[in-house]
Amino acid sequence: MLYDVAFTKNSSDFKIAFEIPFLNDNNNSNNYSEQFEDFLQRLKNTKDFQADLISIKFNLTLKDFDKQFEYVKKSTDVLNNFNKPLILRGCNNEKLDIELLNFLATNVKKQSIIAFAQEANYREIIPTIIETSHKIVLRTPIDINLAKELNILSLDLGLKKDKILIDTDTGGLGYGLDYGYSMMEKVKLEALKGDEMLDFPIISFIGEEVSKAKELKSDSFDDNWGEIDKRVDLWEITAASSIIAANANIVVVCNKNTVKTINEVLK
Repeated sequence: MLYDVAFTKNSSDFKIAFEIPFLNDNNNSNNYSEQFEDFLQRLKNTKDFQADLISIKFNLTLKDFDKQFEYVKKSTDVLNNFNKPLILRGCNNEKLDIELLNFLATNVKKQSIIAFAQEANYREIIPTIIETSHKIVLRTPIDINLAKELNILSLDLGLKKDKILIDTDTGGLGYGLDYGYSMMEKVKLEALKGDEMLDFPIISFIGEEVSKAKELKSDSFDDNWGEIDKRVDLWEITAASSIIAANANIVVVCNKNTVKTINEVLK
């Protein structure tokens, strides 16, 4: 199987994914041709990188969605010929993601993980996934009952169990990581007890959550907080390690040093 994660309730195996943005988060330019070339270079740079998967966040914006979407269309040939397993993420807008994820699922023929369908849009996204070889991430807030309910509703639409990954959501270190960690443990324990509606691989986009922390965006903290670059690395490494300990199957991070450290220490 392409995503060689042991997707059984007894597994402690995990894979590490490295995420890159489609548009440069730090570039306010509306020169999308230039930004697209930058994306192609970022993607090329990951080919020999020691991550198990590459996650692409198609961080399109409501304001210029149509213009940006034209460059998403141009990316499909490159994605189909990419040498690593892919996670194709939407823009975290429930309505825009219906068009964006359905397009990616239809036009990227390379088997990938599509992320993510939620309560507000799963009815519009899952029928497309059913007709393709892709897997789908089902995301719910940090609530075991909501996670189970969305799994059941998705299966009722005809989605096969082996196409489902779940994202029970989490906060970053210092911002709710303990709640996310506890939720993953509860899901895994209920699966061990025989609850088939929770017996799915867990994926966590912990890198994105960590990046929201104010401690990683400002160098105005006291000297004893350490240099901000090292702080960014250590913050994500600590959070990702915690999520792995909670038995997540795929952990998505945003810093190369996190991938390197986890590969050296935990694998």
